[in-house]
Amino acid sequence: MRERKIFENRLSSIKFEFLAFYGRRSVGKTFLICEYFDYKFDFYISGLANADMSQQLFNFYNAFNRQANRTLEAPSKNWLEGFECLKDNIELIRRDDKFIIFFDEVPWMDTAKSDFMTGPESF
Repeated sequence: MRERKIFENRLSSIKFEFLAFYGRRSVGKTFLICEYFDYKFDFYISGLANADMSQQLFNFYNAFNRQANRTLEAPSKNWLEGFECLKDNIELIRRDDKFIIFFDEVPWMDTAKSDFMTGPESF
C-alpha cells in the first residue's frame, strides 16, 4: 500500500518530518494511521467538531494532561503557547528514536482566527 511506504520512508528519515493526510470524509484515514502505528503515539489529539478556539484549546489541555510527563495548570491562551508546552514535554523525555505526534481532524482546530498554524510552524 502506497501510504504504508510513505510512513516507512518518514520513519527511517534522519530529520524531523511533518506528514499531512487529507481526503474525503469517512474513507479510513484515521484508521490507517492508528493501525499502522498500533495506536501508540507520543501524543494524540482529535479536533472537536463545531467547537470554538477556546474549546479546542481546552481539549488540547485535557489531552496534554492525560498523556504528558507534566501537567498544565490551565489551558493555553493560544496555539503557539500550547505547542511550546508540547515541545517542552518532548524535550524532557530525551530519547533517540522518533516521536509520533498525531493531530487528527486538524481542520476543526485550524478555523478562521484560531491562529492554529503558528503552533506547528514554531515546532
